[in-house]
Amino acid sequence: MSSGKKQGLYVSYNEGKNGPFDEAVRISNELGCLTWLDKSRVDPRHLIYPTEIFVRLKGAERYFRGTLLAIASRDALHEDFVLGEINHRPIAWRTESDSPQWGVDFQSVLFIGGLRAIQKPPQLENRNPPQRPTYVDL
Repeated sequence: MSSGKKQGLYVSYNEGKNGPFDEAVRISNELGCLTWLDKSRVDPRHLIYPTEIFVRLKGAERYFRGTLLAIASRDALHEDFVLGEINHRPIAWRTESDSPQWGVDFQSVLFIGGLRAIQKPPQLENRNPPQRPTYVDL
């Protein structure tokens, strides 16, 4: 953590590789929680929950904001976790394809609620799209 301010998380999403993001938004609102499997190791102790998460769609100036409810390390999860929470992931994230969301090599799980489209938030001004989850001051 950096400046001692409350922090959130900033991530990128590639619709061309992982499918449309609209279903992820719907799940986060209708089911209360979207399960995002990420290849990066994100230490769940670095944030105070709930906090904010910002998603930038790769190749577009489209942004979403939601509530990051928690982060879990793969090591802390039961081996059947990916199958047990399948309804909390879009269909495109459920199949064994090129999608990193399938979970074969995930290191962290982000639990996200209430995603909504927003204008570019001031917290992201002068920031490049992240290659992996990145902390931002709120």
